[in-house]
Amino acid sequence: MQTYTDINHRFFEQRFPGYPLGLTRDLPQGVEIIETPSGFPSARINSRLLHSSRDPVREARRIAEHTDVQPDAWLVVLGFGLGYLAQALCQRWADHRIIVVDPDPRPFLAACIAVDMSSLLQHPELTLLIGPDAPRIDSILSELHHQPVQVVAHRPSIELQAGFYSDTEQRITRVLQRRTVNHNTLKRFGKLWIRNFTANLPHNLGAVPLSTAAGRFQGVPGLLIAAGPSFDASIARLGELRERCLTVAVDTALPLCLRHGIDPDIIVVVDPQYWNTRHLDRCSTSRALVVSESSAHPRIFRELHGPFLFGESLFPLGRMLESVWGPRGALGAGGSVATSGFEVLRLLGCRTVYAIGLDLGFPDGRTHCSGSFFEERIHALGTRTSPAEHHLWRYLSDGGRIDAMDYAGRPMRTDARMQVYQQWFAMQLESDPDVELRPLSECSLAIPGAQPATHADVLAHQSKRHIIDRELSRLRSVTPDVQRNAELLQPQLAALAIQLQEVAAIATEALSHIQAAWDSPGRWTPDWLQQLDRYDASLRQHQAKDIAGFLLQEALQNIQSPPPGSHPLQGSHTLYSALLESTRLHQQLLDRQLSMPGL
Repeated sequence: MQTYTDINHRFFEQRFPGYPLGLTRDLPQGVEIIETPSGFPSARINSRLLHSSRDPVREARRIAEHTDVQPDAWLVVLGFGLGYLAQALCQRWADHRIIVVDPDPRPFLAACIAVDMSSLLQHPELTLLIGPDAPRIDSILSELHHQPVQVVAHRPSIELQAGFYSDTEQRITRVLQRRTVNHNTLKRFGKLWIRNFTANLPHNLGAVPLSTAAGRFQGVPGLLIAAGPSFDASIARLGELRERCLTVAVDTALPLCLRHGIDPDIIVVVDPQYWNTRHLDRCSTSRALVVSESSAHPRIFRELHGPFLFGESLFPLGRMLESVWGPRGALGAGGSVATSGFEVLRLLGCRTVYAIGLDLGFPDGRTHCSGSFFEERIHALGTRTSPAEHHLWRYLSDGGRIDAMDYAGRPMRTDARMQVYQQWFAMQLESDPDVELRPLSECSLAIPGAQPATHADVLAHQSKRHIIDRELSRLRSVTPDVQRNAELLQPQLAALAIQLQEVAAIATEALSHIQAAWDSPGRWTPDWLQQLDRYDASLRQHQAKDIAGFLLQEALQNIQSPPPGSHPLQGSHTLYSALLESTRLHQQLLDRQLSMPGL
């Protein structure tokens, strides 16, 4: 006769092959199984009862029944115990993604021995983060799109590991904050990204894949140059630092470097907005490589002369079209040109990255270093009735003031946007411990995992300039085959045109179907609903669904929170209208670009 151990181990190994838990038939040390009147066992760890001593199943079901869950929500269960709460939630909310987090594997191992967990382990939407996998909650939640997240706490587990679960809840909050920022960014710039991408197709054909440079600078320290206020303290040492480091300057710092006679090795420019290209006014540099991305503002490619290295597009349209050219090198989406600069150095092989001007806040109430475009623009905007100080105050206040600490433990001001960048850097350092981030200032916002350095620390390295110049020269000699790239792209563009026509046709038919029943509820027959389901299924399975759906975030948010008294079909009508508008925008911009010579 099979025991619970046999059954649970079999289902666990089928559902989670290779999971590093070390299943055992012996009760883990420190865990005591307790019989209850209900026949369902409870357990005790460190004298702490994990479940009801009378009926653990009833207790868990009661919690699940009183958990109000939003549609499509992901449930994060903090603490496993013997799994009763997770099982009750899986039964009550069977269609929802359920993620169970517990840093202590002992309760789970004990449950495998004492409780029938077959239904839980077969749940298709279950994710287990048990033992060493528990801190991976950040990466799991990064898969989220528009779905809400709800946390359900197993209180006895929380009390046993209070510090860990407090940190986990903070991690969840940070992920959701980043998602909010990303959604707001997409809402603001989504259409601009698509316009820029289509306008940049000729430049894309002639760009060198960033992957060509991957790993070329192993053993060379990197120097990331941003334009924060602390840049001023390193101006006099830039020449010496450059001798020892591969220098990567973000667009805002480029004019300042050139003004002080420093030509960076690499310039990183990824912003889609016109005004942020104004940093590049009169910045003549024929030596530096330019790392960019296909949705950056087209003016960049008129102001700078390259050579240009393009990373992979972050958006569905770009990923689909660029796939014909092979991997191009992915840059993590941190939301800032400084995060892109860090990713460039990491991809190129630099394991120690020193940073200048990476302040992520406003030390001494300043926004940028002396002479930066932003600082000069604030002074240029000043008038007698609206002096520069007013514009500065508005800039400091608009992002939502947050009081934080610098590396020396002193209070400093930052904002919600900068805090998202801080969290992104901290996540990268945690996930890649071989990389060091060493800011050359103690007055910057402290990034967990980063250690400040001094100029003397950098100068202690031997000169690497001969290695750097040799590899840069080799990269400058790479010549893309523009004609071949265009020939590979043409069939992809033709296929995409057909796919977008198909999506537009589905959306148009669905809108007509919805409109016909809008004022006639009598038409909402089973056949009518089945036809609407068929439209939904056609879109979910369509090859172009991600491209056409790229601009639907606002519509999805509106559907999740409909206004009181809205029509029952409003959500479907809103979704298909937004889908049709997005599809037609993609078609219009691609048609316009395809009419230009060279494609």
